[in-house]
Amino acid sequence: MERWIENPYRPYFTGSDVMKHQPPGDSSDGRHFRDRMGSAGVEKIFAYSVSWHQKEIKKSSMVLSDTTVQGNHGTFPTDAQWNKTVIDQCHQIAKKEKIKQR
Repeated sequence: MERWIENPYRPYFTGSDVMKHQPPGDSSDGRHFRDRMGSAGVEKIFAYSVSWHQKEIKKSSMVLSDTTVQGNHGTFPTDAQWNKTVIDQCHQIAKKEKIKQR
């Protein structure tokens, strides 16, 4: 729900006409919906989705899955990270060479 507010494209691509500064519902709504639907409901939705795309699946020898909406938790090196790496290596060299540091 926090990502809903921080990304203006998310409300737009989910059908909202204007930028909203609050999420479309409570963060627990999705969990409650899944609980009410149960595993039988999930299987029914999945079966419907597969039958809906059956023509495309039969034409293709492979099925592609769009994963562009998955979160990215990758980090990129920053100057501070590089500086810490250099400092740590200098400490290791000083320790190995028995150089006293302050």
